[in-house]
Amino acid sequence: MSQKYTDTDRQNEDSRQEGRTDGDGSVYDQIVQACNRLESKLPDEGLRQETSTIQNLASELHSLASRTELLAGSALRLVEADFPLNALETVLSDAKTLVRANRGHILIWVAGQGMFDRIVSKGTEPMTSVETHVADTLGTLAYDKNIPILNPDIAGDDLFSTIPGIDSFPNISIMVIPLTVEVDGSVERIGILYLDSPAEERVFSELDAWLMQSFASLTALSIRNIRLTATLRLAYQDTVHALVKALEAKDINTRGHSERVAEYAERVGKRFELGMTRLRILYSAALLHDIGKIGIRDNVLNKPSSLTTDEYDHIKKHPEISEAILTGLNFLTRENDILSMHHERYDGTGYPRGLKGSDISIEGAIIQIADAWDAMTSKRIYRSEFNVDEALAELRKYAGTQFNPDVVKVFEKVIAEEGMVPVDADPDENPEV
Repeated sequence: MSQKYTDTDRQNEDSRQEGRTDGDGSVYDQIVQACNRLESKLPDEGLRQETSTIQNLASELHSLASRTELLAGSALRLVEADFPLNALETVLSDAKTLVRANRGHILIWVAGQGMFDRIVSKGTEPMTSVETHVADTLGTLAYDKNIPILNPDIAGDDLFSTIPGIDSFPNISIMVIPLTVEVDGSVERIGILYLDSPAEERVFSELDAWLMQSFASLTALSIRNIRLTATLRLAYQDTVHALVKALEAKDINTRGHSERVAEYAERVGKRFELGMTRLRILYSAALLHDIGKIGIRDNVLNKPSSLTTDEYDHIKKHPEISEAILTGLNFLTRENDILSMHHERYDGTGYPRGLKGSDISIEGAIIQIADAWDAMTSKRIYRSEFNVDEALAELRKYAGTQFNPDVVKVFEKVIAEEGMVPVDADPDENPEV
């Protein structure tokens, strides 16, 4: 008599093929349950042992899958981090969790000093001087030979015999993994990853070493990117300051103005909780907001009297000139987008594009108000400066037409609580861009 193949049977078969379960636990749980059922029914001891082996392998695969998922999460954190050095602390904690280590260290080789520098450390207790000496010796060996070291024989190796106090070295499991990254076909050595644990609690395995080698590759790549980013940022800062100095040499009215606008903008940006990356971009965009005035005629830029209509139309071109200057500098793309908005108006009657309301970014609105404030409260060759009350009255008067009213409210709080940026502030004392 043939069996009827029902829709339920078909669904169960689909679930098995796809590795799914419907309320009976994970695939791993199903394997364990199946092995348990087989063990209770099998009469042969050898078959029972084979079933037990399958169950153990399933358990190891389940553990490896979980640890690999944690490793993938660490990789994602390193890639997405604005400041990878800070992310390394969290990632090192992940590494310790992966292999259940007691302590972990990321050490970078400092070539000029011939020693390691611990940039990140995590552990329940500090290293003794003997443990530090052993760790540095193992680190140097792993670094020089570019090889992983797993559970070395500290007591029986002559390499450590001359270390003072080595006889009292604790029984610990140690793993040292080189931090290397391949660049253009060659290996660049960066440092080492060191992990240890009391042997009575945990002895590292070959599988642990394999996982940590993957982790070390990700870490090395991140550290290399930190170095490249630092180099690029220095060049970036030099470029920004060179452009500002070039403008100040041309326009006597702008000396110190750009730095003060940047300081005000950063203070307001913090109140809006923009985050470190956006604050850095806001600060440098504020520094560069008038860079287009380099392309404005000197007789217009430094005219001591009111501008004619033609002269005003000419000076209104400076936001577009700013864009043209910065367009070729890819690392200033986001700054360029912001600074082009600082003469737009909240009601849409500004220039160069007539943007309105929320079409003007919060950064652009901040710089607009910071620029207007510093212009009002600074002495010009054609007028005296406004006092604080007069300048605040102007901001309130034009809130909702020229200025974003929300930014005006926050700016008022900044002035009330933090005061004015000194007119004679030294630009070198301002934060890095």
